[in-house]
Amino acid sequence: MIGDGKAKCETDRRSAVTHAHAWISTALRLGLLVPAAFCLLRLAAAELEFRGDTPSSVAKAVSVGNTEYRERLAALQSANAQSILREATDADPLASSAWIALGLAEERVRIQNHSDNFSAARQAFETAFRVDHQYATAWALANFCFRHDDTECFWRAERRAALRAPQLADPAAINLGDLRPLLELARNMEPSPSALLEQLTAPTSDPPPTDRPPTAEQAETFRRQIERAYLNDLIVGNRWEDATIVALRLASYPRALHPEINRTQDLARLDDFVNRLLDARRPNEAVQVWNAYADFTALNPSRGVVLTNGDFASMPRQTGFDWRFAPQDTYEMHTEWKPSLVEFRFRGQRFQANAAEQTLLLEQRLPLRAGKFRLRFEYLTRDLSMPTGIRWELQSAKAASDLAGSLQSSDQWREASCVFSVPTPGITPLRLVYRREPGTDRAHGTLFLRHMRWEVL
Repeated sequence: MIGDGKAKCETDRRSAVTHAHAWISTALRLGLLVPAAFCLLRLAAAELEFRGDTPSSVAKAVSVGNTEYRERLAALQSANAQSILREATDADPLASSAWIALGLAEERVRIQNHSDNFSAARQAFETAFRVDHQYATAWALANFCFRHDDTECFWRAERRAALRAPQLADPAAINLGDLRPLLELARNMEPSPSALLEQLTAPTSDPPPTDRPPTAEQAETFRRQIERAYLNDLIVGNRWEDATIVALRLASYPRALHPEINRTQDLARLDDFVNRLLDARRPNEAVQVWNAYADFTALNPSRGVVLTNGDFASMPRQTGFDWRFAPQDTYEMHTEWKPSLVEFRFRGQRFQANAAEQTLLLEQRLPLRAGKFRLRFEYLTRDLSMPTGIRWELQSAKAASDLAGSLQSSDQWREASCVFSVPTPGITPLRLVYRREPGTDRAHGTLFLRHMRWEVL
């Protein structure tokens, strides 16, 4: 009996303790929930006031201490912007947007007061970058320094912004168009392309965008991406002379130091640029860039060295000054490159007597000076009946040939030549064409071509 009583007392005591703990826990939760609910209501009320977007309503919202609210209030109350933004940066020293807004406010007041002391504004912009090493803060500082012609500050800020540009994060990135504002600002500060690139890619002691400093390979990739973006920007603006300078820099890097993925990307970019120069009738720049990267015998129009890949030793790239084939399905004609020669197979039906037809078989753009020239070549035909309808033409030039019209059929390798008179210098396409005369059969058979030579007479 006595043992049972003691056990019951112990059970009652534990139950009382458990109930006490539960009550205390409930009280604590209620005590925390009430202030939390009050805080949420206060934040909701501040948000409603902020959405009113008037000086008085935003001023009421500022009571909750939100930095965004203070920045908006400063914009609505420009006369008091400096003091409002100082309160914002005091309350939240890591708010980079508030520091930028303060820098702009300080700058505006100095301009209104005709003062040339912008140290407070610059300090605010510098602080914004110090607390937030991102593109936006560096870009804001670069614009400030540009407005006040502070060259040293400007280039340091531009380098900061370039290192943090999202488009440069991927070494293989091709679309670099979003870098245009940064490059346009840099060009307004420094019109010389070479000087601009040297400044923009110079080593910097500023904190790196990541925890680790860039490797030598990463630094080279950064330089090349900047050059690629700048070349794109200059092409868009049709600034051919400046673009040529940048393209030559891009073509000058040794292959051994350049990863293959970037080399391939640069070749495509330079090919495109040379084609644009040709279309723009800029032969001198086109030859200069082509010679720098194309790995063919250097062209020299003044000495008559104008033909590229005349032995067909390399597969024609169909770009720049190299050979270009006709579309493969034209008139059921197929073109195939083989080391040292090109084969053209005509697979159309023989017995058709429609109106005259013409198609381009092969073309190369030649940077010619005025003068008289001879084209020598060797050819072989199989199953091509006379007249073959195949001939060489030099566009926009008077041509005379020791061949009677089109090429003659020949089942053995045969040397032939054409003589051309060029009245004016410039880019002139040399073309191998097929032209069927009315009443003749469509070409059916094969033509082989090799050993192309261009001579000055």
